[in-house]
Amino acid sequence: MKKVAIIFTLLIGWGCSDGDLQIENIDFDGGTVDFCPLLFEQEDTERVLFFKIIEDESLILDLQSGLIENETAAETITSNLESQSVLTYRLFSENVSNSYFCSDIPPLTPGVLQETTASAGTVNLVTSVDTVTNTTKTYRHDINITDLTLTNESNERITDEPGLDFGTYTTTTASSVDLEFANYSTIAISLCPTETATVKLVQLLNDEVVDFEFPNSFLVNQVTTDPRTFSLGGAVNDTTAVFSNKVFRRIVDEGLICAETPDSSDLENEFQTVSGTLSITTTEDTDSTPENPTFNHTLTLTDFIVEDSNGNAAPVIETYVFGIVTTTTN
Repeated sequence: MKKVAIIFTLLIGWGCSDGDLQIENIDFDGGTVDFCPLLFEQEDTERVLFFKIIEDESLILDLQSGLIENETAAETITSNLESQSVLTYRLFSENVSNSYFCSDIPPLTPGVLQETTASAGTVNLVTSVDTVTNTTKTYRHDINITDLTLTNESNERITDEPGLDFGTYTTTTASSVDLEFANYSTIAISLCPTETATVKLVQLLNDEVVDFEFPNSFLVNQVTTDPRTFSLGGAVNDTTAVFSNKVFRRIVDEGLICAETPDSSDLENEFQTVSGTLSITTTEDTDSTPENPTFNHTLTLTDFIVEDSNGNAAPVIETYVFGIVTTTTN
C-alpha cells in the first residue's frame, strides 16, 4: 500500500491539551475520485475540480484546463503542480462528504484543522478507450502524481518519490455508430496495398478505423446511368461487401489495419455489417483525358445494420455516403 507520510505541528486554540496536532500518515489508496455536478451545461471534459475523501481527510486537485479530451492520447499528458495545476491536502475536524465541496455556500462545519498545498510535483494523465457500445464510447483518464512535495505553514515538507495514484475519471461521448459515422465526413480515405482481388479502403480516426472491403470488380470504369448495387454482409464474395468500424485501446495506423493478419490484442470492440446495400455511382472525372481516362466512384451505404462483436445490433442507418474513390483506366 502506497502512503504519503506527513509530520507537522499545528498550534490551535482548542482541543489538544499541549496545543500540538501531529499527523503521521495520509493514505488515499482507498477512496474514489469524486467531483461536483457541472454548471452551465458544460461538457464533462471541461471538469477540472476533483477530490478524494477518506473520512476526515481529503485531497483536492484543481487540474489545469484543457487536459481531458475524449480521445486516446499518444503519450502521457503532464501538468506542473507549481504553476499549472494545484493539489491541496485538508484535515477536517470530523468526517467530510462531497456536499462540503459542492455547496453554493461553503458550510461552517466541519472545520479545517490543517491545509497544505503541493509546492512541487507533476500530474500525469493517461487517456484511453475503456468501453464502446452501439451508442456510447467511454474513456478512462488515469491520474498519477509524481515527485510530490507538500509543504505546510511551518515549511515542513514531504516528498512522495514513487508517485501517488490519484485515481481514474471517466468521460462518455457518442459512438461513431450512434453518430451514423458523421464524424468521418472529413477523414481521408486510404487504399491498403494488396495483390488480392479485393479492394480495402480505410479511414483512421485516432483510436478507431472504418474498414471497407469489396471485390475489385465492383469498381467499373464506366459512367453509370443507374447505380450499381451490391449486398452488405459479414464476408467478402463476388456479390457482397463488408463495412466495419473497429475501436482500439491505442492509436491506430495503416500498418495495423492493412496487415494480412492484423493484431487484435488492443481491439476493444468491432461493428460489422450484417445487412444492407452498397450503391456505386460512377462519373468521369473533370480532369479525365482520352489518354488517361479517370473515373470517380461514389460509394453509398443504405438501410444497413451493424452488429458488434457481442452480437448486439444497432438501429438501421438509412443513408451514409462513405466517400469517393478515383480510378484510372491506364
